[in-house]
Amino acid sequence: MTLPRLALSVLAAAPLFAQADPKAGERKLATIPDDIELSRTENGPDGRSYTDHTRFAFGEGGSFVAYGGFRGGKSVAFAGDTEIGTFDYLHQPVTDADAKHYAFRAGVRKSATEEEWWAIVDGEKGKGFAWVSSVAVDHDGVAAFWVEPDAKIQSDGFYEQTDCEFWVGKRKGKKFDGTTPVDPLFAADGKTAATVARRGGSYFVITATTKKESVAKRGYPMIEDVAISPDGKRTAATVVLGGPSVPPGMPAPPGTTPGKLRVVVDGDEYGDDTDGAGAVTFAPKGKAFAYKFVKDGKMGLALDGDKKPAADYDFVGEVAFAPDGKTIAFTTNAGGKVEEYTRLLGAGAAEGGYWSLHTRKGKDAPEVVVEGVEGARFPTFGPNGELAYAQRANGRWYVMVGDRRSEGCDEVGNLRWRADGKAIEFGARIGRELWWKVFELE
Repeated sequence: MTLPRLALSVLAAAPLFAQADPKAGERKLATIPDDIELSRTENGPDGRSYTDHTRFAFGEGGSFVAYGGFRGGKSVAFAGDTEIGTFDYLHQPVTDADAKHYAFRAGVRKSATEEEWWAIVDGEKGKGFAWVSSVAVDHDGVAAFWVEPDAKIQSDGFYEQTDCEFWVGKRKGKKFDGTTPVDPLFAADGKTAATVARRGGSYFVITATTKKESVAKRGYPMIEDVAISPDGKRTAATVVLGGPSVPPGMPAPPGTTPGKLRVVVDGDEYGDDTDGAGAVTFAPKGKAFAYKFVKDGKMGLALDGDKKPAADYDFVGEVAFAPDGKTIAFTTNAGGKVEEYTRLLGAGAAEGGYWSLHTRKGKDAPEVVVEGVEGARFPTFGPNGELAYAQRANGRWYVMVGDRRSEGCDEVGNLRWRADGKAIEFGARIGRELWWKVFELE
């Protein structure tokens, strides 16, 4: 079993549309204690240096804010102004698609060879395990995560390979040989979870609910990423084909050629005409999907299996479909430092440089929304097709809709349109205060 990827330094996702609540409004939710730091750098068992950043998870209508901070070499989990606990290890919180619940992955070192881990949901630790993976949570507060019942730490700091089980709520799945760093995730409908595991030397996509578990018929030498459609009926995987999985900068085993990343959607392979493809995004309805790819050192975004998609960007970041599934928005970076290994996995990572936001409808050429700014994030379509996004300028983040701009904040979270399209709600950090903001458009 490989160690899970560190959490990215972003504010956790929130649902796209919200019903106006007359009791809710713009207000302060919590204050970060003065002795809590918002980032920490440490060395992993592989000898590499990792920096973990606080990520804030905001509940629907500002119903909660959860986050992990750092104090005296330890990680501290918070819900609002309440301290949940102090841990040796803490993944930043995630929410369900409707932001009604939040979950942490947390652990403590008990001895040189033993740890205890929890999937914390809505502040409740529940049962402890020898090891748990990253955690996903559904609309009902049900958690999905891998458990390694007999986990032991070896002298090199990594875990010994032992059997793993995928838990969804109280349902324990069948045993597998091991899992991967791919985080489990629930479909937007909150019923079906998707994940990846190894059996007999191959990796398989697994879907599961609180009642059953299904394993894909075909396995692959490695699966690096997985996606699931909003209705939970379709899956996509970023797989390694044509050779072993070799991280950038590492030599391939003698006598072999490194495999290439390809996309598999509904059993069909895509990306043969690229140097690598991955990170599938499904449309909210219909069969449309998009994936990122690399060709001759540049990145591009392909829609529905474009035959000869263009690679015009240094980096492609976040991707979002409009509600009708016909228009897509995506961010790009020019001149930044790109994490080569993760650029085709999820949102990837790029630091520095300048950001742009584009839209594309069907097979039409992309159009530029904003270009060459400090930051562009969270593209989100409203119920009437308007596009909102977060833009960074002079060190502050602003929510933008056309030429309308919110007040500036130190950080903003994913944007949530009101169902009537007249306002956008979002969580924000202003100094050490955490706020629920309402950006009125009329």
